[in-house]
Amino acid sequence: MKSPKRNLPDDERLNPKPPKSKYSMPESLNGELPLQSETSLFILINVLDIFVTYCVLRFNGMEANPIANAIFSRFGFQGMIWFKLIIVAGVCVISQIIAQSRIRTAQALLWMGSGLVGAVVIYSLLLLARQAGIR
Repeated sequence: MKSPKRNLPDDERLNPKPPKSKYSMPESLNGELPLQSETSLFILINVLDIFVTYCVLRFNGMEANPIANAIFSRFGFQGMIWFKLIIVAGVCVISQIIAQSRIRTAQALLWMGSGLVGAVVIYSLLLLARQAGIR
C-alpha cells in the first residue's frame, strides 16, 4: 500500500525540517541573535579600549575612569580587564533582553555605548600620539 502524497510547498520538500526533540533548543535561541552586528561592534570597540588602555598605562598614563582606576590599583591590570569585560557582558545581555520587546531601544543602547567607548579610544590614541611626539 502506498502512502498518500502530502501537498507540501517546494521548500519543505527540498529542505525537510528535522523532527523536534524534547532536548532541542527553543526557536528564539537558534540562528542569529537580535542586533548581532551591533553587539559584535560594541564588543570589538571595548576590546580595543582594553588594548589602548594597556598601552596608555604602559607609557605611564593613568586610567581616567575612577572606578576602573580603583580596581586597577587594588587588583592590577588583570582585575581591570575583568571589570571591563563584566560591564561589556552586562550591557550585551541587557540589550538582548530589551531587544525582545523594544528592538530600537536596544539598538540605540548599543550604538550609544559604541560611540562613547569609541570616543574614549580615540582620545586615548591621541594621548598616546602626543606622548610619542606625533602631532
